[in-house]
Amino acid sequence: MPDWPVKAPMRPGLWRNGDKLYAIGGMCVEVPPDTTMETLHLYMIHDPSAQLEVSQKDRWVVEG
Repeated sequence: MPDWPVKAPMRPGLWRNGDKLYAIGGMCVEVPPDTTMETLHLYMIHDPSAQLEVSQKDRWVVEG
């Protein structure tokens, strides 16, 4: 479980997928199903200086 609130590089929003609810903002974090936009700040906040962790497997070389 992450340390709340998670700092996201993009303004957060909510996304429901089936019976699960996620906070999204450049990353995706599962949040309690009763989370609303008014309580979202308890789980994810916008921090422009936040860096996304990108693993080597998430990178591709594209020649164009």
